[in-house]
Amino acid sequence: MNAHPEAETLIRELGGLAPVSRLFNIKLPSVADWRSNGVPHARLQTLQAWARLPANAALPTAEITPARVRKALEAAGLSASKSRAA
Repeated sequence: MNAHPEAETLIRELGGLAPVSRLFNIKLPSVADWRSNGVPHARLQTLQAWARLPANAALPTAEITPARVRKALEAAGLSASKSRAA
């Protein structure tokens, strides 16, 4: 069961488990856990900060841009201006 559909949407919009795991340099199962546990607060804050960067800013992987992060957060209902409690 997917207890956190916003995490599923975010992962999908960023290209899937593998691109997100590369983006944060973490293992695939850690990202998969977001589906049941939600996006960890620190990761969400990082994504929100990246979404506010200029379009040409380099992120840890070239396949994901600040604009893509911004779009993914919006699609998941986790816009760059929102923050959730830990």
